[in-house]
Formats: sequence, C-alpha cells, structure tokens
Amino acid sequence: METTVLLSSAYLPPTIYFQKIFSFDKILLEDSEHYVKQTYRNRCTIYGANGKLDLIIPLVHSGERTPISQKKISYSSNWQKIHWKSLQSAYRSSPYFEFFESEFEKFYHQKFELLFQFNLELTEMICKLLRLPFHFEVTKEWKRIHNNATDLRDEIVPNSKGLIGMRFPKEPYYQVFSNKYGYIPNLSIIDILFNEGLNSLSYLKS
Repeated sequence: METTVLLSSAYLPPTIYFQKIFSFDKILLEDSEHYVKQTYRNRCTIYGANGKLDLIIPLVHSGERTPISQKKISYSSNWQKIHWKSLQSAYRSSPYFEFFESEFEKFYHQKFELLFQFNLELTEMICKLLRLPFHFEVTKEWKRIHNNATDLRDEIVPNSKGLIGMRFPKEPYYQVFSNKYGYIPNLSIIDILFNEGLNSLSYLKS
C-alpha cells in the first residue's frame, strides 16, 4: 500500500524533513495554507562559529490570509549575500563543502519571486545530491484533515517544540564546531550533507 506524508514548504529543511521524504512513497506539499510565521517555511538553522544560527528569508508584507504559494520574497535587503556568506563561514572547512558549493551558490544569485518555488527547487536539488527519490504533488486546496496522508505540517517546527522534534535521538556525526559547543541534532540538511557527503543517505536510513 502506497504511503503519503503531508509536509509544509521549508527553506533548507532540517534533517528529519528528509527522513520523512525517504520513509514515505509520496510527498504531498502544502501550497494552499496561510503563511505561518516563525517556522521553517522561510528559515533554516545551521551550525555557525557561535553555535546555532538562524537564516531567515525576508518576505513582502501581505495579508495574513495570503496562501504560502503566493508569498513573495523581499529583496529590500541583500539577504542572499548574507546567507551565502554565512554558509561559507560555517562550512568552508567541512569535508564536502567544495563538492557541493556550486550547486548551492546559484540559488543565492538568482532572484526567485515566490518563496514556495524557491524552497521547492532547493529541495529538489538537495534530493538529487542525496540520490533520494522525491515523488511529490501539491495540495491545490487547503484542508484541515487529509485522511489518506500522515499530516506533519505542524510537527516539524523550530526549537524541537513539535512531537517529531522531541523524538529525534540520532547518533552524532562529525560537525565542524562540535569541539566548541557539542553535537547539535536536526539542523538543516546541509549540515550533514557538507560534513558527511553521500554518507548522509545512510544516516537518513538509520
């Protein structure tokens, strides 16, 4: 029987987001919900020289009932330059950064109008790097309950407040700054990708 998981759009999503992509046959991406603040929809968390670092994509102000698929990225500040420099500073000394650098860099030079499209293309690219099949559909209309899908839209959230975040006792892998602040689990997928390379897929499977 085919299994489906319902996920929100996310910017450089955390590791557990990709574990769910791996664990289900099909991914249903929510594109009709109202935008939710302070979530992974427009932010990610990486491991910087001073510990956890949130990178947030600024958005054009619009009504609270604007669907996520219509939320526009703001370029009033040069956030792309800031994010890319932050990624370089955090991971330039990691074992695999140079192997994937060019694939990510282009996303910080091209200007996408819509957040949803930007997130989607980044996620697709990361799945290809991980050799992880990504079979997805979009919801097209908002529903509170999806009877035929495991709904994780509100479970994968920052600060491990969701049930899934609290169930993440993964074994440590190498992290650049772990000698300063210790091992930090469930960061953006790029943390494990830049540190473990293609071994990341084995970690997702475990």
